[in-house]
Amino acid sequence: MISYLDDSSRVETLQTGDGKPVRRPAGRHPTNLPPEVEVRIEDNEAYLAKFLLERPERGKGDAVVPTKYRKQRAPLKVQGHDFPSPEVPRAYPYGIYDIGRNAGFVNVGTDHDTGAFAVASIRGWWRSEGRRIYPDAKTILITADGGGSNGWRLRLWKFELQKFADQTGLYISVCHFPPGTSKWNKIEHRLFSFISSNWRGEPLRDYETVVKLIAKTTTAKGLKVTCRLDRRKYLTGREVSNAQMEHLNLERNKFHGEWNYVIKPNAKIS
Repeated sequence: MISYLDDSSRVETLQTGDGKPVRRPAGRHPTNLPPEVEVRIEDNEAYLAKFLLERPERGKGDAVVPTKYRKQRAPLKVQGHDFPSPEVPRAYPYGIYDIGRNAGFVNVGTDHDTGAFAVASIRGWWRSEGRRIYPDAKTILITADGGGSNGWRLRLWKFELQKFADQTGLYISVCHFPPGTSKWNKIEHRLFSFISSNWRGEPLRDYETVVKLIAKTTTAKGLKVTCRLDRRKYLTGREVSNAQMEHLNLERNKFHGEWNYVIKPNAKIS
């Protein structure tokens, strides 16, 4: 059996043993072929290499790159449950979604999901994109879940936000979703749902795979995602004392001030 590309119609033509050609759109998976067609990836790659050598007139931009498919009935073996192990390291994606621009920024941590990591992700977005896109910004509005590393009860989250406000001179306005309502956070429907769909069926065996799949996530409405890997260490069990909390320049909103507040730059000095 010979597999080759038909330049004129941009379809793949497969020659079967009885000499009858079978045509299909280029790029479809070989398993979608009729059962009587035997597909051998090695033959296809050998032909493509020979094809390029025999066509020196092709421009550099016309190179044909062989597509590698996993052999039939040879799936990649993975564990049935998600348990931490040295072979499969843990990854902690923290996302920032810009509602107005329909753009996402995901910081993939490798250590621990802490309040310091959450604020470091926001700081990374600001340094990488935010201050360039919004040079005149005076305030950042953050709509955050009510729990997790950016929970409204977490002292470290607020303490690190104060440091971020002092470093940038920005007012950090935070609105937490009340308990049980995080499903209405737009980042779930407009960013992470599409990330989950994009890597569906792909074993996440290493950080490179995670970062690449997140960065390639897009939608018909033009979603663009930037992803980076954060290998820094974030210690667990960090405590923020009452004295440190008193130095926060935090102003609570009249409506549920525990969930809605503004952290202003220049921490109070006693």
